[in-house]
Amino acid sequence: LLNKNGAVVDGSSIVSADYDGTICIWDITPCRKFKKPFIKQIARLKTHGDSEIISLLYNEFNQMIYSGDNSGDIKVWTAPKLEPVYTIRNAHSAGITCLTLDVNFLFSGSEDKSIKVWNTRNNSLIKTLNSVHTNYITAITMLVKDNLLVSTGRDGRIVLWNYTKATVVKEYKYNYEFTSILHSEYTKDIFAGTSTGVIVMISLKTAKELENERVMLSKSIKNTKRKGGLKAASDAKKLMHEFHRQQTFSF
Repeated sequence: LLNKNGAVVDGSSIVSADYDGTICIWDITPCRKFKKPFIKQIARLKTHGDSEIISLLYNEFNQMIYSGDNSGDIKVWTAPKLEPVYTIRNAHSAGITCLTLDVNFLFSGSEDKSIKVWNTRNNSLIKTLNSVHTNYITAITMLVKDNLLVSTGRDGRIVLWNYTKATVVKEYKYNYEFTSILHSEYTKDIFAGTSTGVIVMISLKTAKELENERVMLSKSIKNTKRKGGLKAASDAKKLMHEFHRQQTFSF
């Protein structure tokens, strides 16, 4: 069972996929008698033949499941019956490692080092984003409010894309192989996981937002120094150091 390929469907179900080409849907409705989830398989289908499923995505708005395999195909299924909707054959020339959505746009990242943008209404290819990553693309996610796409790869790159223009907005390079990515709309930070267990954080706050934080932090430090003596002053210095460390990752 691929842990990264699990997706909560509606709070009471889970979708899972495996290297054996199978998709399963599980009912995890809490059991009133034992007050804990009762796990029951409600659907199972060999969806990709002899290919390995290596990416999975659920769209809660149209209740569709999107799956990508190591042969480069994308398949779409209804939930929870797993009825086939359509297939995009040879969507990529290599395995599809990650999928994400933005309204009617489906994004697929691949071992062929490219990202493709698809129209989910007619399955047509809109854009191809390439010539930046030099190794497998491992994860993609949307910055919804900024209308940007973020990708990570084994090449140590984190790339912010304007996907409508197929252009790079910002690129970060590290000496890590990235494996996963998460965007927090609340803190305006990107968190990227690596194969070595390190998590890289990038702040997307504007210069004005960072300056406001700096001013507020400076006032807090002054108050802390007056009230708490030497230890408080030391703690305040650490806080300011941490602020400047984050500021160097700002976009």
